[in-house]
Amino acid sequence: MLIPEVTARSLAKRAFTFKSSVFLVFMVIFHHLKVVKIFKTKNKLEVKNMKENKNFNHLSLDQRHLISEGLMNGKTFTAIAQSIGVDRTTVVREIKRNRQATRYDQDNRPMECIHFDNCDFVRCKGRDHCPQYMIEPCRFRDTKYVCHRCNKKASCKNMKYYYSARIADNQYHKNLVETRSGPKIAPEKVALLNDILTDNISSKKQSPYHIYASNERIMPICLATLYDYIKKGILNTKYMHLPKAVSYKQRDKVIEYSPTDAAYKAGRTYDDYKKHLALTHPEDVVQMDTVLGKINEKAALLTLLFEKSNLLIAIKLETKTAISVRQALRSILKRVGKDIYSMLFGIQLTDNGSEFKSPKLIEQTTPDGEILNTVFYCDVHRSTQKAKIENCHRLIRLVIPRGTSLSKINQDKVSLMCHHINSLRRESLNGISAYDAFVKQYGLHIADLLGLERIPDNEVCLNESLII
Repeated sequence: MLIPEVTARSLAKRAFTFKSSVFLVFMVIFHHLKVVKIFKTKNKLEVKNMKENKNFNHLSLDQRHLISEGLMNGKTFTAIAQSIGVDRTTVVREIKRNRQATRYDQDNRPMECIHFDNCDFVRCKGRDHCPQYMIEPCRFRDTKYVCHRCNKKASCKNMKYYYSARIADNQYHKNLVETRSGPKIAPEKVALLNDILTDNISSKKQSPYHIYASNERIMPICLATLYDYIKKGILNTKYMHLPKAVSYKQRDKVIEYSPTDAAYKAGRTYDDYKKHLALTHPEDVVQMDTVLGKINEKAALLTLLFEKSNLLIAIKLETKTAISVRQALRSILKRVGKDIYSMLFGIQLTDNGSEFKSPKLIEQTTPDGEILNTVFYCDVHRSTQKAKIENCHRLIRLVIPRGTSLSKINQDKVSLMCHHINSLRRESLNGISAYDAFVKQYGLHIADLLGLERIPDNEVCLNESLII
């Protein structure tokens, strides 16, 4: 059968039209995919550049708009953070810090209490003062921090939170100005702080922590803010007035010395000390050292510090010799008895001074030959291995500066100095003094045997007036 010429032309034309349509559809899809790919690549590059060029700048208004749009669209915090090139925690902090609370009544009372409609009080007392105050838990708000996508917000009585980019940016600029406008403290409170600090720091050389811990109930600011005000010069007490405000030079690199151990250190090195602690688990360790007066003076102070409580005992030595150290320790042994002495001073750690190089003289023994205490030695040039007593010497130097003669200082004045140092409140001891920590550990009876005394907080003084 022959096909007419008109029909053949029509079929060819239709075939061409169909092919053209398919080609056009294909080109449109290809172009669309290419554009999407280019857009995604560009977006990834922009995010990557934002992360690479990020110098921990504050969020901009455009970034806040992206956060607001992400919350409205139900995006996760991670997805929002990736879209603006920041960390997820940055987005969470921004939302929690600058979200706006709504749903108040005409008297500006929150309506989130489930007893709001049937409350007996005319004005709401709030959750801190009303025993019947109860909030219906909202899992959505506690996890998302805002109520943009909540389906129950129309009937929910809880406080509602929303995030607006414009309001959040205005609040950010307001906070930025306020934080740079100086401290928010009334002149009366500044006067109160000056009254508390001036006499105690300048005259009595008390530390800011001791002053704060002793007067915490009347302090209008926290301890960190107190240090900040002192450093910024807001108070009459300046940073240079602090007892420990000294400039340290850059520490040199620790040099490992390997000298030949003397005979007196056999079995008493610092490594032996650590092994002994691991095996015996003692109740406490006593660090031992000496404090000197004038350079050519024979007298010295024997200092003993308990590691756990930081309690200090100081005994004046007429001569800086091993025999004088032995006599000082024997006087403590006679006062407390061998059982208590062995418990308190069973392990002693000291340096390589000449007065300590005779361990057989320092170690006390009973007539039966029982050794009551064992002496160990730090490595050479490693005073950091007994850092606690070295730090305590800084407090001693507030009372007895370097170069001060010890000839006119008797044992009573030395003991009085120790009482004041032991009564100083320590941050490392959670706000209590070394005396209180020692009594808590060993009891008041042993403290009385050692002749320890507690000085009232407002009478603690660390200056030269104690020895005059």
